[in-house]
Amino acid sequence: MFTDARADYELYDNVPCADTGEVLYRVAHIFCQLLAKEEGEDNLTTKDLEMLPSHIKLLASQAVTVCKPELICDCLELSKCASLADSLSKQSEIGDYGISVQRVSEDLHDASNLDPYTTWTFDKHFKEDGLVLDSSLILPLAYQYTIASLPSSEKLPHPYQQNRIQGVSRQQQIKKSQQANQKTPEAAPFTLSTVGVKIVDHLRENSLLELCAHYSIDAVSSILQHIATQSMGFPISDQDMLGVIEKEKDLGMQALLRSQGIIQDITVALISKMVSHRVVDHNLVLGNLYTLSAKGALNTLRSHSTKPGNSYKRIMYLSRIGIDLSVLLKDEKALKTCKALQVNATWGHRLSTLGIQFKEVFNGPSEHKEKILPSIVQHAEGSISLVTEYCRDFNLDPNKALCLFLDNLLHHPTGDTYSHKQMLDKVEIVIKEISDKEDLLLRLKDIYMKIDAYNYESLGFVLEQINKLSTSADIQKSLKLLEYLNDYVRQAPPSEYEKSFQPISEDDVLMYGNNNLPPQAETRLPFHLFMKAPWKIITPELNAGTVDAFVSIATLLQLQLDTVYITTIQNTIDSHITSVKQQDNSGSAVIEKANCNWNVKNDINVKMFATLKRLILCIDSCVNALGVAQYVVKALPMGPEKVWALYLAAHLAEKWLQSEKPGTPQYEQAKISTKKFTDLHRRMATEEILYKNSLGEKEFLALTGSPAKLIFQLYSHDSILRRSNAGNLDKFPDIHKVAEDISVLHKVNLQKVHLNLLEKWLHASKDLKQQEDADATMTFNVNFDVEEAVAENTGEMSEDEKNLRRVTYVLKYGKVQDNVLFLLNFTFKENSSRTTNMCRVRALRCLFNIADLETIEQIYKNPIDKIKNEMKCLLYLVELEKLRLNHTKASFAKCNKEGLVRGIWRNHSHERSAVRLVSDLCLDYKIYDVHLWNGVLQQLLAFNMMQYLEHVLVCLSGIPELWQVPCIEKMWKTVLLQHSEPTALLQRCPLLLDMPLDQILDKH
Repeated sequence: MFTDARADYELYDNVPCADTGEVLYRVAHIFCQLLAKEEGEDNLTTKDLEMLPSHIKLLASQAVTVCKPELICDCLELSKCASLADSLSKQSEIGDYGISVQRVSEDLHDASNLDPYTTWTFDKHFKEDGLVLDSSLILPLAYQYTIASLPSSEKLPHPYQQNRIQGVSRQQQIKKSQQANQKTPEAAPFTLSTVGVKIVDHLRENSLLELCAHYSIDAVSSILQHIATQSMGFPISDQDMLGVIEKEKDLGMQALLRSQGIIQDITVALISKMVSHRVVDHNLVLGNLYTLSAKGALNTLRSHSTKPGNSYKRIMYLSRIGIDLSVLLKDEKALKTCKALQVNATWGHRLSTLGIQFKEVFNGPSEHKEKILPSIVQHAEGSISLVTEYCRDFNLDPNKALCLFLDNLLHHPTGDTYSHKQMLDKVEIVIKEISDKEDLLLRLKDIYMKIDAYNYESLGFVLEQINKLSTSADIQKSLKLLEYLNDYVRQAPPSEYEKSFQPISEDDVLMYGNNNLPPQAETRLPFHLFMKAPWKIITPELNAGTVDAFVSIATLLQLQLDTVYITTIQNTIDSHITSVKQQDNSGSAVIEKANCNWNVKNDINVKMFATLKRLILCIDSCVNALGVAQYVVKALPMGPEKVWALYLAAHLAEKWLQSEKPGTPQYEQAKISTKKFTDLHRRMATEEILYKNSLGEKEFLALTGSPAKLIFQLYSHDSILRRSNAGNLDKFPDIHKVAEDISVLHKVNLQKVHLNLLEKWLHASKDLKQQEDADATMTFNVNFDVEEAVAENTGEMSEDEKNLRRVTYVLKYGKVQDNVLFLLNFTFKENSSRTTNMCRVRALRCLFNIADLETIEQIYKNPIDKIKNEMKCLLYLVELEKLRLNHTKASFAKCNKEGLVRGIWRNHSHERSAVRLVSDLCLDYKIYDVHLWNGVLQQLLAFNMMQYLEHVLVCLSGIPELWQVPCIEKMWKTVLLQHSEPTALLQRCPLLLDMPLDQILDKH
């Protein structure tokens, strides 16, 4: 069978002519007859059943293209019926179950790439879903229907008379049956109607309504055509024939009447199925609706549009269909209703994609649609066009909606969809769209008060817009203030007052939590509060770094500048005190004076206090300036900073005093304040000087109010006495520097104080004992150091010796030339009753300690030997005075020295000082009496003056005449045995061979 079909295809391909078309038509008709047989009569295989419907359709289509003109109608009828039958076969188990074969181009996603052909070819169309048919039942019915439409494939006598049901003459059928003595066949409408009803019922049962409609309409149209062809043409004279024809007409009309209800039911059901489909085929639904009555079509459409559960998108499809149907029906009321439905559905779908609920107002009037506006303007994707289109479609006031949109934009400026700049551009466009400028101005002012106080960008923009609409001084001030704040970075955290002022909403809680302040509050100040309670915002922010910015703000807001400076100073000091507390382990700002770090470089913030001074001096009121200075003094802990503050307070008090007129109460008050702060500063500064130099002792601190007495006491400090034996002098306080600082501070004449000290300490005490019993040599030495005169026996220093060291220290201060001249005048002054020989000796000792010989000789303008001789003479006069042997320089120079020595020895040999004086006189004036020296050496040993005895023996080693002294060997032996390092001394011993070297070596 398929070999025949392939042969037909080859015939069509190779010989495309009219005869080939007739052959193809007859072959297709034969295949239809085979398939029209009931099951068990056709002897067809399953493969035949699968392939034949499509082959029949193809053969009928090919036959149409090449057949003779008189066969065209039959070929077209066969092609139509074959196509319907093929569709049924595809819905059966042998077909493809209705799988769509549409191919969608990849570029359909881009509407700009669509061409008209593609759009028309791949338009959305309805593809019906139904049950799978049983091919054994449906195919015979389908091809029985085809054979009923084309009962014969014979060639007709008339060239253009069709062989279809409507083209076969009933008269000829009756004549032929009579001539053949056969039963008259059933009328064609009856046969076609019977088969059509079976097919329609079967398709309805399997929910294939589209095919069901096709067969119903095709059957009805075929019956109508058959009745029409039987009633036209040549007149009929045979009355029996007329009766048969009339009977067939009656049967046909009855079938048509029955089919009307069926077709209408099928159409309504099909429309319901089509509008419930995933994709609504607009043209198909519209065509089916148009087949119904106007009222029925609108009712059907209304029932589906109001059906519960419809999506906005489906309602949009239905509304568009309703609009086109209303146009076709020319129903204005229905058209208006459908357009309103389309608008509602379109906005419902559009807003649902944004997550905005439209269901509650879907069927409501325009006034109800206004309830959705807040949700639209608050949405992140809300736009001007969206709002204006919404208002236009629902006849709402666009100005009101745009103002609402403007309010939302400025209150929520930092969305995820656009940047702040884009938002401001958007706001500017909205403002231009609003036509009522008076209402806009009122709305902008209301928005301005509701905008977040930290959103400077939005505030500035709104103020500029208000300024464009209505210029005023307040707006200009606000713009200027905003300009200042925009350049300022916040210093202090937000206060509780600020937090309580900020209104909190549910959105704020969700966004910021319990802290209702936005993140900008960390770096910005609240703008609105500057107009209500500016000091509560300004006060925590004021410090040395921000005061200049707030001076401009205070000037703009007409605030007191003195208060700005005072608050800044207080904040700066409080912050400094807090840092001091944190650094101190005790956590207290009260620090003991002795524990303070009095080092200015390490402890005082010079830059900060310079700024404080500048700020205080900026205060116009002297009283306020002094008051804040007093606050600083009280707040600062003990140390250099407090001294600095007292100095500044004293300066401010003096400034206040100068600004007042004498005799007024203000002048007297300023005078009291000046004395108070000046005294406090001097006392505290004096304490600072003492502590800085490690002199913070009670006896000194008690004298801070008496600078002269304090300087006297300072030069009595024991560090002066210890300086001579110390290698490193840095560890001792510099009394000169301390005295100078105190004198400058208290305006004391330091030179006068020094003269009083010299006058006091150069004179020896009246109850002076013979301190020269110490082992110091009386032999004159130009390098004699007053600080080496130590009492060896007692180990203590006399008060006069201490005073002499102090005098030496005092005289090392100032110019050397002046001090040398002072000592020379003191030494050689003869008319002073208080100046004793001892005072002159002390002055000369100081002289040689403060200046070198060249300087002394240059100033004295005489050889240095003259001063040496003068000092030698004075030393002997002093020693003689101790023995109550009074001499003048002249009498001493003229006296017999050997006689003087013997007289001293005879009367005072039992005294230590006399023994040493005798030995010095003998050595200086070369008295070499062996007997005298023997007694002197023995007395030196008896008084245990070992150091001086060693000095004398070394001197005697150079005098061979005295090597014969009887006790000299004993003296050397005693000294060598007691000396700690006798090696150097042995080299000076003239009696080395007589010394017990073994004992000396064993001991050492």
